[in-house]
Amino acid sequence: RLKAVRIVEIGFGEHHPDFILAYVGLGMLQAHSGNHKETREIAQKAESLANEIIGEKHPSLVDIYISIGLVYRRMDDFKQAMEFFFKAEETSKDLKLEDNQKLVLINHCIGEASIKSGDFRNGLEYSSKSEILALKKTQQNYPLLRSIFSTIAEAYFRLGNFPQAVGYSLKALKIVKMLFGKSHLFCAAHYTCLGFYYAHTGNREEAAKYLLKGEKIAQNNPKQNDITRAMIYKCAAIAYVVVRDAKKALRLFIKAKKTFAMLWGKDNPNLGDIYHACGTLSIKLCENDKAIKYLLQAAQMMEKEVGNNHLLLAETYRHLGGLYNQLGKYQEAITYFPRGVEIIESKFPENHTYLSSAYYELGLAYAKQHDYIRGIKYI
Repeated sequence: RLKAVRIVEIGFGEHHPDFILAYVGLGMLQAHSGNHKETREIAQKAESLANEIIGEKHPSLVDIYISIGLVYRRMDDFKQAMEFFFKAEETSKDLKLEDNQKLVLINHCIGEASIKSGDFRNGLEYSSKSEILALKKTQQNYPLLRSIFSTIAEAYFRLGNFPQAVGYSLKALKIVKMLFGKSHLFCAAHYTCLGFYYAHTGNREEAAKYLLKGEKIAQNNPKQNDITRAMIYKCAAIAYVVVRDAKKALRLFIKAKKTFAMLWGKDNPNLGDIYHACGTLSIKLCENDKAIKYLLQAAQMMEKEVGNNHLLLAETYRHLGGLYNQLGKYQEAITYFPRGVEIIESKFPENHTYLSSAYYELGLAYAKQHDYIRGIKYI
């Protein structure tokens, strides 16, 4: 890609819009490689070149702003991404741009970034605009339309409108089947997502049907993208948690754990939440020895990944304390309960019910050790 950028620079000079776009493309490659420092420098230089050389009223600015925004989106910096998407929107309005395809893309990008930033209503508004504009076209950009439908589905899901989420997810799935066929891993991801949405509607039968389809395709495509397969297993596991099928959920979390471990290594701190999930599900299945093993691993990983002040880590400590209490190992219980309480105290007001239940568990643990003075203090 660097060679291509140099060829464009030789042919047009760095003052040409095509050079700036090629340069931003180099930034996207850096973002994919995880080199975020270099990526930001490229994005900032591209913006500076665009503002200095092209000026504020050039049509190429819209493309450049969209491209820079997409680079920041790739780095999960949605605040910066939206800043450039809004610049693209404003510039297109100033220029009275009538390029429908660009307007579709701008609205879609703002909608998606808004959802990722937690502004679900704004995300739905912009995504719906992009849908209306896209459907006006006689010749469809189906990959973009698929992305729009998926984004709208996510917005409705985040807003608690699960039937609408299912409806738009079905629309996205139809396009994926048309583009990739029914056996592609990308199709499996959409099946799993649809099953996840159905799970939240309470339709266990439809949820199970689509989750099983997704899992079978993922299993039958072991040489395809491992990260996608791992995410399919994890998403399906969460869906089974929603429909209260602990056995299937645990089986899929273990699959996800193994697949992620092949990519990152079995001791990677990013696996902490999966070990936590395996532990809590093992408790529900009355497999306490396995639960302790998973939760101890989860605690060790999360201490490295999220530090000692995260609520999921507090939950892990509470589960460990509870398990040791059940097994009559009160000294071990006392080791973990206070750690969980300390984190919860830092997150919630003193009259919160979550904190009161944590105090009760700690007090009970002290009482079982015959330390009644401390026990009464917390109970």
